This record gives sequence, C-alpha cells and structure tokens, in this order.
Amino acid sequence: MGGHAFEHDGLDGSPAVKISRLSPSEYSNLKSNVADTLTTFFEQVRPLQEAPGKADYGDIDFLVEGPHRAFTPEHLKIAVSATALRSNGGPITNFAVPFTGENGDTKYAQVDVQTCHKENIDWLTFHQSYGDLWQILGTIIRRYGLTANDKGLFLRIEEGEERNWQGSMVFLSRDPAAVVTFLGMDWGTFEAGFATLDNIFDWLAQCRLIDTDIFVRTAQDHRERNIKTRPMFRRFLEEFVPALPAKDADTLPSRSNVLHQALESFGARSEYEEKHRAILDGNLEVKATDLALQALRPSEDVSKNATKNLNLVIRSIKRWVRLVSEHLELRTQPEMDIDRQLKLRELLDRDQETLNEGHERWIKDNFEELKSVEKQRMKEAKEARKEVGSRMDHD
Repeated sequence: MGGHAFEHDGLDGSPAVKISRLSPSEYSNLKSNVADTLTTFFEQVRPLQEAPGKADYGDIDFLVEGPHRAFTPEHLKIAVSATALRSNGGPITNFAVPFTGENGDTKYAQVDVQTCHKENIDWLTFHQSYGDLWQILGTIIRRYGLTANDKGLFLRIEEGEERNWQGSMVFLSRDPAAVVTFLGMDWGTFEAGFATLDNIFDWLAQCRLIDTDIFVRTAQDHRERNIKTRPMFRRFLEEFVPALPAKDADTLPSRSNVLHQALESFGARSEYEEKHRAILDGNLEVKATDLALQALRPSEDVSKNATKNLNLVIRSIKRWVRLVSEHLELRTQPEMDIDRQLKLRELLDRDQETLNEGHERWIKDNFEELKSVEKQRMKEAKEARKEVGSRMDHD
C-alpha cells in the first residue's frame, strides 16, 4: 500500500506504471466505482477510511471477504478495467486502474485489494482506518503492556518482552467495540466517523490510559520515524498533546492494574498464567545456563575450542544427567526427549540466584566424562546416519 507498487517493472516482466495522486473528487468517484464492481465478487467490501482533510490521495484501499465464486486476480483486473496488477501470492493485490483526470487526460490510480477472513475483517477495518490513528493509540497504550497488530489486541508479559517480544504476547480480543470500550472511548463515535483530524484527536483524548508526558517520551523513543514522516502523528504530538490538561499521575492505572483488568475483561487469565509460568521457567533456564557457563569456563582460556567444549558439556548435562533425591548422577543412556531432559534451572540453589554448591562441584568433577559421553554419542549418531544413507544409495 502507499501508491508505490508500480514504480518498477513487475516480476512477470510487465512494465512500470506511472501512478498519479488523486484529488478528493477523483478519489471519491473512483472508490465508488471500484466498490460497486468488487461487490459482484465478494460478500463484504470495506473501503478503508482515510484521515480527513487530505489534499490528495496516493491509493485506494479495500478490504474484502467471502468470494461469491472462484476467480483469479486476472478476472478482477478485467472487471475493474486495470491495465496492470501486482501480486506476490499474499492477501494484497495491487491494480493500476485508469481514470479521467479533472483536465480530461487519462491517469492511473493504484487500487489495493486485501482479502480477509470473516473473523478478522472487522478488526482489520478498525485497525487500518483513519491514517495514523492506531500509530497514536498504540503509542498511548504501549507503556501499559498492550500491543495491537493486524491480529488484534495483545497483552505483553513484562518478564518476557525483553527476551522475546513476540513470544511474550497474550491474545486479548479482535472485537473493535470491546477494545475501544476497554480503553475508555466511545465506540459509537468511531462508527459515526470523523469529519476532521481534531475530531479524531478529541476521541483519542478520551482514552483512560493517556498520559501526555509519557506519550511524548514514548513517541520520541520508539516512533522517531513516525514523527518525521507521518504528518497526522506529528500534529497530534506537537500541537494537540501540549494543549491537553496534564493528568494527575495518581489517577492513572499502573501496568499491573491494566494487566488484571484486561485478563478479567477479555477472559484471558488461563492463557496468561500458563504462558507466564513458561516465561519465568525460561528466564530461570537462561540464568542457570549463564551461571553454569561462568562456573565451568577456565578463566585463562577464552578460545573458540574452550567455548565449544563448554556448550558440549551443557548439552551433555541435559541429556546424560538426572537429579535423584537432590543428587546428580550420570545416566546409562542419553535422554533425547527434550521435555524429559534435566532442566538447568533445577541446579539452582533455593534463592534461584546461584548454582547449588554441591551440583556445581559434581559437574566440575565430572566435566571430562560429560564431554566424553556426548562426543561418543554424536560420533555414533553420525555413523548411523552415514549407514542409513549408504543403504538408501544401494537401494
């Protein structure tokens, strides 16, 4: 999207097309005509709402769902009278559609058609409409551990977001009205539409989580590109936010408050607790691994070979060692099932800040044997793979 799909020749060799920006009247007329055509192909056709007050438009965006019959992008191309299309097999197909300019000359507009599923078209319509609306709202809610993307609204687990941002997220909802209500804004106002940018900004200011000081800092830390390239975002930041009355910090909820409110509102507590436990266990595993490496690393040897041996022994501990009645012992056979292997976090002391002294001593005393048994296992596994490959070649 953005009107740049036809700047270069297509992968199929089709030539580039010069795309013109559309005046408000050209945009409105072409959008209406294309929408009428798309309704003959799809059950739902949603033109995305642009930010109000734009002087011109770079493209026209549609979300569609529920094809009436089987067809190809070529069929759509013919139906909308496009001279070219671009498609990489994903959900968005770009069309270069001719239109008559206000001076009577023929120009070309980029029309983007994004195919959606029935369960997410409402959310995508909400999330992608009105220009930078969600860039602004996403900046407001970021500090509270909330993230919105094309899949819905998510809660980030604080203990996991630094190590694995995506892995820390818990799904909350893709219901636009429920999300807006949770954030303290009026859904009816959004549905009615916005005539001006100030209307949008006033609506955003209803958000119960907005903290003007934090918004400015978050925008500067994480949205520098938006400030430079997105005029709607920049105007909200530089003109609208400074005019808002400052909120008393005591009246704003904490991240923990919002966490529990979200879990209750969206019924996500069970998934959160399961994922939270897994993240805490993962964090302990990382800590225990680091402590084991520190304890085993010879202070005078930082060579690649020493690091290789350390990593080998760490793998060996998981596969060859088991904990029996608080004591470590070597297995007679390796445990290759990851779920049943020894977890290094089991070697931590009760404070979970240091390795258990006895476990650390046992590992150091058995370092060479641990290295030896894992090396032998790897050698035998390699020979077995060679033998299987040799048999397949003969067959």
